[in-house]
Amino acid sequence: MQTKFYVMHYKKNTKRRKRLMSILNKMDIDAQWYTEYDKEELDEKILNKYYNPDINIFRERTAGLKTEVEYQQYNGVSKGHISLCIKYIKCMEDLINSNYDNAVFLEDDVTFSSICSKETILNALAIGEEAGWDSIFLGGAFQHQLVTDRILAQYKNLLLVDHPATNTTSSFALTKGACRKILGTFDTICNSIDWEFNYHFKVNNLKVWHILPYLFGQLSTSGHEEYTCTL
Repeated sequence: MQTKFYVMHYKKNTKRRKRLMSILNKMDIDAQWYTEYDKEELDEKILNKYYNPDINIFRERTAGLKTEVEYQQYNGVSKGHISLCIKYIKCMEDLINSNYDNAVFLEDDVTFSSICSKETILNALAIGEEAGWDSIFLGGAFQHQLVTDRILAQYKNLLLVDHPATNTTSSFALTKGACRKILGTFDTICNSIDWEFNYHFKVNNLKVWHILPYLFGQLSTSGHEEYTCTL
C-alpha cells in the first residue's frame, strides 16, 4: 500500500509553512505542498469553471442540515473557501493519475498529538484496509463528541461514523477509489470544503471512519494537542 501526503497551503502563510515543514521533516514525511489557486488567483474564468452559488444546489447538498433562515441568508462562499475546494479537487485528480493507493490530506494549520508519527498514521490506514474504508479522519478541530451520536460501529481503534461524517478537513485520508467517486459528483462548488465533503461522502455512500484517539488537532480553532473520548 503506497500512501501520498498532500498539504493544502496558502502561499502568504509563510510562518505556517516553516513550522509545518520542520515537523514533517522530523517525521520523515515527504509531502507535496499544493499552493496553486490561492484566492488572489481566482479570476472570472476559474470561478466560472468551478463555482456556482445556485441556492438550489446549496439546498440539495445541505438537505436536512440547514434551517430556512440559513437558506434565506445564503450568499455564496468566499474566495478563500473556493480556493481550498479547488486545491482539494486538484490533489484528488493528482492522486487518481498517480501510482499511489491513497493519500493523507493535511492543511497548513494542523497540529500534532503526542502519539502522532508516520508509523501511527500508516498503521491507521492499514487498519482501515482491514475494516473496509473510503476515508479516515485522523483528527480535526473538534473532539469525538462531535460525532458520538452518529457512531455506527467500531473496528479496533476506528469508529465508523454516519453522515454528516467530517470533523473539518485539516487531517484526513482518502482512498484512490473514493477520490474517483467524489470527483464524479463534485462538479461545482457551492459550499465550504467540509460541507462539500459531507455531501459527496453521503451521496457516494462512502465509509467514513474516525481514529481513536485523534492524531491531529487544528490551530485555527481549538488547537488541541491531545484527545480523549468516552463512549
